[in-house]
Amino acid sequence: MTRAPALLAGSLAALLTAVAACAEGPITGEQPQPVGSNTDKGPIQLRNVYLAQPSGGEYEPGQDTLGFLTVTTTAERRDRLVSVSSPSAERIELRWDRDCDGSPERVDALPLLPESTVPEAKRGGATGHAPYFLHVIGVTESVPAGTTVPVTFEFARAGEVTMPVKVHGRHPRDVRSEFACDVDPATVLPDG
Repeated sequence: MTRAPALLAGSLAALLTAVAACAEGPITGEQPQPVGSNTDKGPIQLRNVYLAQPSGGEYEPGQDTLGFLTVTTTAERRDRLVSVSSPSAERIELRWDRDCDGSPERVDALPLLPESTVPEAKRGGATGHAPYFLHVIGVTESVPAGTTVPVTFEFARAGEVTMPVKVHGRHPRDVRSEFACDVDPATVLPDG
């Protein structure tokens, strides 16, 4: 009987050594970090807020892009995200695919349910993105990947908060998350 535990321990050690040898770097035990920026404004939490990665390494003046975020509230009353702006863009529109039909609509506000988030799309499931996003129109200056731009979020009850929003600098091994409703917003927005 003493031979079986020793054999099991030896096999386990060999397996762990083989797995460690396949790794490209040290195993640090760190949890994966979100791509974007995070901030709070009272009961409002803005999480993983970022602009899409620019092709060619930077956005040039006049280009459009998309911004992604998760917004939640711990408040017992409803609130609304009523506007988003930045000195680095001509304007920012809120887009929401309420029906999850691949047609994100421009909306004047995103409702936040009490102690929750924006109502879920009528169909779909858990993905890497919510069915709402930002359409950033007319970048006003060169913005390289890996930098930040100031973005102001205004809520009907909670007020304004300005935060540095990251411009995604994608690593070649990054795997893009699935989009809500199985639709990439960049494929359904009109040009310009």
